Amino acid sequence: MKKAIRILAAGAAFCFTLNLTACAGRARDTLDSLFRAVSPVQPASSGSMPAPDTAELPDNAKSVEGLVLDAADGLLILRAVEGTEYVFRMEGAQDHVEGGTAAGQFVRVWYSGALESTNARNVKLLRIEAAQETQPDTYDMGCMAEGSIVSLNEWRITIRTATGQEYTFMASENVRAVEEPAVGMWVRIHFDGTPGSAVVSRVTESINAADVFSVAGTLRSFDEEAGTVTLQADSGGMYTFDTSTAEIAAPDGLWSGSRRYVAYYRGTAAPKATEHAVLLRLSAEKLAGNQVLQGTVCGMQEKRGTLDICTADGRVINFPLGSAVFQGDDGVQEGDGISITYTGCISGTHLQEVEIISVSVRNANGANENSVLGDVYGVTDRTLTLTAADGRLLQFPLPEGKYFPERMAKGDTVRVTYTGWIAGDDTSTARYVSAVRAYA
Repeated sequence: MKKAIRILAAGAAFCFTLNLTACAGRARDTLDSLFRAVSPVQPASSGSMPAPDTAELPDNAKSVEGLVLDAADGLLILRAVEGTEYVFRMEGAQDHVEGGTAAGQFVRVWYSGALESTNARNVKLLRIEAAQETQPDTYDMGCMAEGSIVSLNEWRITIRTATGQEYTFMASENVRAVEEPAVGMWVRIHFDGTPGSAVVSRVTESINAADVFSVAGTLRSFDEEAGTVTLQADSGGMYTFDTSTAEIAAPDGLWSGSRRYVAYYRGTAAPKATEHAVLLRLSAEKLAGNQVLQGTVCGMQEKRGTLDICTADGRVINFPLGSAVFQGDDGVQEGDGISITYTGCISGTHLQEVEIISVSVRNANGANENSVLGDVYGVTDRTLTLTAADGRLLQFPLPEGKYFPERMAKGDTVRVTYTGWIAGDDTSTARYVSAVRAYA
């Protein structure tokens, strides 16, 4: 089938925007529904920590547990277990944390008064104490768990990972960056600590992540007994996916023949080679809307008006975007993070009937961070070798001034963050940033 790429007219369907802010602040909900995390004085039921000594506390004392984000200049910034961040004045408070309260610790704070806003100006901080015996280290900070939602309410979310593990998180509505979370939807839960004692910072929808991709085409077969679907991409290639963990977004069911669908997957997928892909969602095309491809600019051909985009799964895709993207102070540069909204089908590195709707630079000047999921194959003082979930064997040299987590060991599932890009399994243009535990 002949490749046909149509670029819409400038000003009508090609929109180039520049956004240099990596993380946008989120609006806060009211605190009325969050007081459930604040409990009156009562003995601890069980666990590794002894029951708190409340003898010196007033009868109206309350407590809240969470992660210390900062403790300096007389102020304590705490992210409570349900996600709300509070600022307490530490003056006159008893610090019962061994070695003194510091950022990164899980603590329980006792106070009197009523928490009516994130700035706890109407309360008196009475005491700070360790909330668990073993405090986390950097290996357990900034973790992520990914899975499909098994159950949820306004306070908690339980997910099941691709490997069948289930985890429950305290994740109230104010940390959910998901419009309408529902059972079956794949989400990523970002948190500090371990799943059993996690402080969640945000919940996002998996299909919006940079390492989740899509392929559009016609459903050729649906084997209900085997739990598989075969999609013929617009390029002609056949993709067979396991649907056992997938969200099916097709109100009238799956119909083979001429019905069109969009498959969203994590990992790598190519025609007749989907063993390293996890299907997250299969959606009727009419419900899917525009698709988005995210990556890093790893090559430019200004005369031809094309860019090479390196994606998280190692592909190098050449996009014809026109000369406008190179012009002016806001022109695209190598190393920029880029997001391309389009319709049509990207199969492997082939663009089939693709219409580009918009292009947005997410992080400029080489500051774009990417991540890759995998298992630690080996780690030395200078090099981390990762067996990526998509099947690649990747090596990350340790940059000067960086260090690998002391507790990281062979077989650990981790998410490695890096700047630059990876083409195939070539990591020579990638710079290691961090590695944290992952639950996927």
